[in-house]
Amino acid sequence: MSRLPVLATAVVASVLLGSCTLSDRAEADEDGPDDGATTPELVEGMRDGVWPVADVGEIEFELTPRGLELVEMRPAPGRQVVDEEVGPDEIEIDLRDGDVRTTVEVGYQSGILEIEVDQLLDPPPDGPLRLGEAGSVELLVEGDDVRVGDVSLEEPWRETQRSETGGDAELGLRRNRSGAVETWEVDAWVDDGGLEVATDYEIQGLASP
Repeated sequence: MSRLPVLATAVVASVLLGSCTLSDRAEADEDGPDDGATTPELVEGMRDGVWPVADVGEIEFELTPRGLELVEMRPAPGRQVVDEEVGPDEIEIDLRDGDVRTTVEVGYQSGILEIEVDQLLDPPPDGPLRLGEAGSVELLVEGDDVRVGDVSLEEPWRETQRSETGGDAELGLRRNRSGAVETWEVDAWVDDGGLEVATDYEIQGLASP
């Protein structure tokens, strides 16, 4: 995961997520049954309609024969939409609240629906960093270096990546479920003596208009 530019804009570059294949998505969740939660971190299935986006607000969109159509982005109090791009294959909305920059993207291609939420936290909140329903991670600063401390995960999330090189710390999480794949990526570094954190949440799976 690359660091986010000034407006925290990320581009959905592929309909595949990491090493996941379409056959992976079609398999039932190996780790347990669908729990039926209805937040962007734990969902009933890939669909259009209203999607809550953590504390950012909610986005409402439709899948039509022509592709994606944005109904409305409703920011949470204090959040402001600063940029918006809408097309049949992708919706991208940039929001800002003080030092927190967020990009919400919805992509649809070849029957695959993907929702992505990127955030740049400068500075991040004190204490362990909460990653939606996946759990939390402790980021420890030692001079100009950052390392990953305690990672507390909810079942059936699992850790897929951890690295601490060149002053950066990266952590990857993943959950497979019936018809969809969810991931979290965290990238942390020290800039001008302060900790900065970029997070990337994605969920994608098969859907149809």
